[in-house]
Amino acid sequence: MAALREADPANIANFQAIAQKAQREYLNSPEFNALVQPYVDRLNKQKTQNNVPQSNRPETYEKNETSSLSDDVIGNYAKKPVMSGKWVVSELQREGFSPELEAAAKRADVSPARFLHDHIHYHYPQIDKDNKIRRQLLLMIEKDRKNKTVSFNQPGLTWDGSKIERVARNLNSPGGWLSDMLFAGLTPSDKELLRNYAEQMRRNGSPEAIREIQRLNIQYRQYGLAFPLA
Repeated sequence: MAALREADPANIANFQAIAQKAQREYLNSPEFNALVQPYVDRLNKQKTQNNVPQSNRPETYEKNETSSLSDDVIGNYAKKPVMSGKWVVSELQREGFSPELEAAAKRADVSPARFLHDHIHYHYPQIDKDNKIRRQLLLMIEKDRKNKTVSFNQPGLTWDGSKIERVARNLNSPGGWLSDMLFAGLTPSDKELLRNYAEQMRRNGSPEAIREIQRLNIQYRQYGLAFPLA
């Protein structure tokens, strides 16, 4: 810096060379490093925090914030994430699902494993680059589906874990004619079950859910049932 003060401004080439040298010396000096170090530390901290996957959309929530959300917001999670990246990572680091995840999944009419799987699949695939986590969650979803199928015992209907279907009966099988006579129509319990299921699909609001309601309306209109689409 002393050389810069003593340089002759009239000698432009010499002055520029001295000024550039002085600038390099200052940028490498302990004084300059001490001045910029707090900003470097702040940038490094921000970079570390960014390693936690974040959605491209700003409107994500921590697990203690979902109780105030509407069912429509939670049910639309496949298109617009509810869980923040930090929440997703915390679920993968714990034993079992948190009560908050279970509550949110219940309001979305899916299992906790499905809710977590879909968040990773649609919004945070960088968490699971080799697809191992999603495969494990799919196994849990399939196991849950089978358990629900076994426990479902509604006459005349069957549940495959995702939708309700009317049972096709073989009249030539033993007892088939009797079953057809007994369950030819829908019982009040059948109708109530179908109404509840259609209402879940209506709240979901996805194109797939709307098509499912349309299918129900076609299949069960002969029983006087009509399910609203909106």
